Amino acid sequence: MAAAAAGRTISERAADARAREPDEESSRGSSPSPSFSPSPLPTASATRRTNMLQPTNTTFDPQRPAGPSPDVAVEDHERSTKEVIDDHLGHFGERNLDGILSDYAPGAVLFTPEGPLRGVESIRGFFRAMLAEFGKPGATFELKQLTVDGDHGFILWAAETADNVYELGTDTFVVRDGKIRVQSFAGKITSKS
Repeated sequence: MAAAAAGRTISERAADARAREPDEESSRGSSPSPSFSPSPLPTASATRRTNMLQPTNTTFDPQRPAGPSPDVAVEDHERSTKEVIDDHLGHFGERNLDGILSDYAPGAVLFTPEGPLRGVESIRGFFRAMLAEFGKPGATFELKQLTVDGDHGFILWAAETADNVYELGTDTFVVRDGKIRVQSFAGKITSKS
């Protein structure tokens, strides 16, 4: 990752980001800087949200046990792999750390060139560093490819920040039960310093 190109580890970059980061309460809900220009990314399906609000006709029958009846549609939507990745990219573009982390299963593993990060708390430091870097003026991100096959997803992207040129970035995802279980990240990154 960029840390290797810049001679610093992800842990060192995460520590720097924490030192520069305002407290989480004051940064919640902040919008991305105008200079951050991600490619347009679709958000979670509006149809999915709307369907959950549609009324259903139900009747009470004291002879039937409690619970849904077979003739009543129950909305138990599990996010698809594409929906999870779209949400994940949207949260990154919004610099929404809590949103990013909500996409991961509690025991998720993120493989980076510096080694695996296990669990959401370990992954938090990685994304704090990335959001700090991509939050600087002039940052750009271009999604070049998004491919999904069942519970597997792959993205190919390029970016530039004040610190680095990401000539090529790739992420591979394994999504199960609507959460990222495994992710790998690799990239060709050149430090500007």
